Amino acid sequence: MKDWHIGRPIVCVDDSDPQGHGLLYGEKMPVKGRVYTIRYIDTNGPISFLLNEIYNDPTRWADEYGETLFFANRFRPLDESRIDQFRAHLNPKRVEEPA
Repeated sequence: MKDWHIGRPIVCVDDSDPQGHGLLYGEKMPVKGRVYTIRYIDTNGPISFLLNEIYNDPTRWADEYGETLFFANRFRPLDESRIDQFRAHLNPKRVEEPA
């Protein structure tokens, strides 16, 4: 099992909607390649998340009522070292040269 925890940055690697929830109910869905933050982890069944960046209205499912969860297998943990390298590339340190 991956090291999932609340507050962990993750990247969406699969934004397909096989059950049609987004289309059927007009819900906001994760987008492939975007970074999200885990705000809740559900372990009753397949590991699933709620995300800080996406809030949907609660919906009634069979015998439950709540916000749609997103399956963990659609995400991977964000590699912070790679993000730091990217940030350093975007914001290089300025070097003062004598005139």
